[in-house]
Amino acid sequence: MRKSTLVYIIISIIILAAIYIVASTIYKGDYKSEEYHFEGKSENWNVSAKIVETGAETYSLNTEISYLYEGDIPERVKWVLNGNKFGTGGEQSLTEGRIVKKEPLREIIITENDKITFSIEWNNQSEENIVLTPKTNK
Repeated sequence: MRKSTLVYIIISIIILAAIYIVASTIYKGDYKSEEYHFEGKSENWNVSAKIVETGAETYSLNTEISYLYEGDIPERVKWVLNGNKFGTGGEQSLTEGRIVKKEPLREIIITENDKITFSIEWNNQSEENIVLTPKTNK
């Protein structure tokens, strides 16, 4: 066998192995191309939403809500987070002044220019339409 033929065979094997690794990573769900971070704050609440693209128009959503006021922490809150073609929320108890909600994968369309709003009710109080803006320092 000639030396040049052997080099071509080795290069071909390396290329096929690289293609296999990339394809299997995407197939297994390890694909991750974009992350969007949004934050909003009011007098009483800090809210962040992290949206991670995990495939073609498929995302996961991680929402964190923190109570900022130094008084008694509310036991339960009712909240809603609305974005472009998606929304989440619920009525939940706070753990150490915080709520963390991780959503399963879903099909949505999102860009950093989207407007995301947050509203919350607690102890006969409410704050509505807190705007979450893109966080530039990810």
